[in-house]
Amino acid sequence: MSAAGGVLIALAALVFSSGAATAAAPEAVDSSVTTPVGVKIVNGVADTANPLSSAGLTDSVGFTSTPASFPGAESVIGADTRKQITDTLKTPYRGLVELSGGSLSGCTGWMISADTLVTAGHCVWDGSSYTADFTASPARNDTKRPFGTCQAAQVWTDQQWLSNYDQNFDWAVVKLNCTVGTQTGWFGYKTDSDGNLANLGVTVSGYPGDKPWGQVWSDSNKVAQVTATKVWYPNDTFGGESGSPVYNSAAQAIAIHAYGNDGSGNSGTRIKPQLFNTLTHLKNAGS
Repeated sequence: MSAAGGVLIALAALVFSSGAATAAAPEAVDSSVTTPVGVKIVNGVADTANPLSSAGLTDSVGFTSTPASFPGAESVIGADTRKQITDTLKTPYRGLVELSGGSLSGCTGWMISADTLVTAGHCVWDGSSYTADFTASPARNDTKRPFGTCQAAQVWTDQQWLSNYDQNFDWAVVKLNCTVGTQTGWFGYKTDSDGNLANLGVTVSGYPGDKPWGQVWSDSNKVAQVTATKVWYPNDTFGGESGSPVYNSAAQAIAIHAYGNDGSGNSGTRIKPQLFNTLTHLKNAGS
């Protein structure tokens, strides 16, 4: 890990060996950048007994106002250039996780450790409360679930997402009740400078709802625009791919796919230093 221009640059690589994964070395949390933040959701309310940061937390989360609508992840931009991934046991697709069931209609997650996955914040909210009653199916391929299924043991998200439905903080971390990542391996993730992200080649892979459910589809293109909290790209996506990794050629995610075309392309929540540290803290924490 190194720092350039005051911006933390770090990564964890997917490491595979003949059908089983060798755990990647954990990232080091750079406390000089920003402290981790996050709130654990239990039965639809914030668990203030175990926050990553106590600042601004309340005893419960009330959804008294109608949340702002978001454009969804349903944007095929021009000609559809997505391709089906027919072998989900290949790297890095084996680290993808299909999320559905219960009160969740369908989303995508991606493993970052043996028992931890990342997805979008709006994937763990069913419209009136947060939910953890979905099933996680790593490397699902149509009806095949080569690594079985797991359930959520913990769900974490950002206080800004809970309180304000702020799209700049649309992320979630799920701790599973299994350690399937030791079999699948996992994605790396990194935070980087605006200059390094500009025109970066990225891929979005996930489980789109306009295809037979359980199929992985993927599209590659280049980053079109970045801000402090979001990344835009013209990769074709569709609803169900919310939560997908936006990753480079080394399978390192630089954002979490979340929204459809708003005139600047599809977009995802940027993995900035604070979010990087939060992911790292949670992946290394016990359930």
